[in-house]
Amino acid sequence: NLPQDGKKIMGYREAMTLKKQPKRMVVVGSGAIGVEFAHFYHTMGTEVTIVEFLPNIVPNEDEEVSKQLKKIFEKKGLKIMTNSAVESVDTSGKILKVKVKTSQGEEIIETDTVLSAVGIQPNVENLGLEQVGIKMKKEKSTDCDSALIPLL
Repeated sequence: NLPQDGKKIMGYREAMTLKKQPKRMVVVGSGAIGVEFAHFYHTMGTEVTIVEFLPNIVPNEDEEVSKQLKKIFEKKGLKIMTNSAVESVDTSGKILKVKVKTSQGEEIIETDTVLSAVGIQPNVENLGLEQVGIKMKKEKSTDCDSALIPLL
């Protein structure tokens, strides 16, 4: 995870309340949160680059869905870098310099802001799920069998 300052390198909460639309944005991570924000900001006119460590975007989804979404995004003009990792972000100037390690070597991307959309966990604490019979797994997802039993 990248250290976030809420301005130059932000999380999803800050991305919802930006005061000014960035001209360029690098989105680190292509799960549901990352691709939703990438699509939103691109639609509003921001030049967006998605950097994903794994071979496919939306890696928790079906591989065919991932491939089709990548084609659609690239056709719309989003830049997608899979099998890539953000090594560092130089925040010393007004323009950020994101160092990305790819299979072809290193690439420096200049951008106005970085959205870190990796490692996001569901907010399920203190909702009373256990009291209604829904068990939680250690990764904070629901145990489907226990979640469906009360509905039967």
